Amino acid sequence: MQALLTTVSKADKLLVLGDFNACVAERHLILTNTYFYLSLQPKETWMHPRSRQWHRLDYVLARPCDQQDMLVIKAMPGADEWTDHCLVDSKMRIRLQPHRRSQVPQDFKNATIVHLYERKGNRQLCDNHHGISLLNTAGKNFVRVFLNRLNNHLEQGLLPESRCGFRRHCGTTDMIFAARQLQDKCQEMRTHLYTAFVNLTNSFDLVNRAGLWNVIQKFGCPEHFVVSSSTG
Repeated sequence: MQALLTTVSKADKLLVLGDFNACVAERHLILTNTYFYLSLQPKETWMHPRSRQWHRLDYVLARPCDQQDMLVIKAMPGADEWTDHCLVDSKMRIRLQPHRRSQVPQDFKNATIVHLYERKGNRQLCDNHHGISLLNTAGKNFVRVFLNRLNNHLEQGLLPESRCGFRRHCGTTDMIFAARQLQDKCQEMRTHLYTAFVNLTNSFDLVNRAGLWNVIQKFGCPEHFVVSSSTG
């Protein structure tokens, strides 16, 4: 058991479930059944048939640093009150620590690309298909939390009011209406109007990523935020 536990990284959560009737103190693991505010019956899992003394057995082992995340553990003895105990209830709280996990998990970045036919034209032509990326559900939630934090940072005077497409509770409808009004006024006044429309979707792939991370840092974004963005 000791050889197996040494292969687990200390930065990871370690939970061992099983029936342990031996001393585990030499492995620096805690007896979780003795650390919770439960009644006497759930704590004392079985009675010795000869000495008639209650013994406390552990069914979930954890590191001492993870003791506060172990909410409750209950075990039930067998009919003969011997060592055939069963784990009845186990509640644990796993809390992510972003300051120790700046790297985005690979599962969050993997996506399955599916090609969909647009129901028009020849099926043999690639132009009549468009691809969608199916992301991991946990990765979607991570990106949503990431986007909300980014918007909160950008709203602190970094984005002008004209960038309605990137501001919360704002839309581009008003901006389109303003551009149309400007065109009408220029026609009435017989004044030349020069407009340029840039497709940011097509130009996004041409942006220098290294320069983008430097600009984000100059705007005051935290370092771990930039690291998570660049690795994601």
